[in-house]
Formats: sequence, structure tokens, C-alpha cells
Amino acid sequence: MSRHLDEIWYEQEARQKKYPKDRIAFIHAAASNDAAVFQRFKDHRMTLLQAMDQIAKNNFLKEITEEQFMTEYRICGYTATQSAEDEYGRYY
Repeated sequence: MSRHLDEIWYEQEARQKKYPKDRIAFIHAAASNDAAVFQRFKDHRMTLLQAMDQIAKNNFLKEITEEQFMTEYRICGYTATQSAEDEYGRYY
């Protein structure tokens, strides 16, 4: 029997309260989607606000802060590399 989505939202809200204020209570099932969001943000294909909103939704959180997003973005290594662009302005 699967859990009701409302339960997941409630559990995530409770988990997030236990985390440091600059960290996100990620859920394992969202990892690949979160990585895609961080990459799209890095490649300038998504604004910061769009990326923050998507990471929050992926992890069943009402919202995340800019501080949380940027801390996790840095910890996950996205600031350590540059985006690659082809001759047509596409990122790969």
C-alpha cells in the first residue's frame, strides 16, 4: 500500500525542520530530477527562482530559500565546473 501524497508533504516538512537552515531535506527518489534542475540552472536554461521552485516540488517541500539552493548547488559540485556550449549556443 502506497502512502498518500499528503503524508509525504507532512513528513518532509517535519524532516526539513530538523536540518540546518542552509540545507535541504532531499529525498532519494528525486536525486536524478534534482541533478537535472541544478544542471539546467548552471546552463542558464532556468532562472534561480524556477530552479528553487522545482527543487522544492521534487522534494515535497513548500519552498526552499536561495541560501539553501546555493549551498546544495556548491556542495554538489556545480560551482567547480563550467558549462560547455557548442558553436550553436547549445549546452552539452
